[in-house]
Amino acid sequence: MNKKMIGLAFAVLMIVGAFLPWVKVEFMGMSESANGFMGGTKGNPGALIVILGVLSAVFIFLGKKWSNIVAILLGLLSTLWAFKQMNDAKELGDMVKIGIGIYLILISGIGVAIGGVLGMRGGAPKA
Repeated sequence: MNKKMIGLAFAVLMIVGAFLPWVKVEFMGMSESANGFMGGTKGNPGALIVILGVLSAVFIFLGKKWSNIVAILLGLLSTLWAFKQMNDAKELGDMVKIGIGIYLILISGIGVAIGGVLGMRGGAPKA
């Protein structure tokens, strides 16, 4: 498999994670889930994740050393952001459960960073 494809696949998964449920609130037998595009007082952070995913894909696709470094930084940024969201959700109490979207963003951020590292590595030495 091409090294670029690994990073590109994780960048696409990051974008998908923006549309999946981020949190699920359960109260008195009812439940409601929300993704990053629900708006409210904190805006639409899903748009940020989509932008990070698209930029990650572009920089990995370029395949230059500097672009792979940028992709690594974007992957780490999205991973840290996902950890922050998980921590914020846990502070809200037992009624709030973390959704699959946040986990997917977390994993894909790590994957994008790994894809950037693989993109910087040269091919196998030729004998």
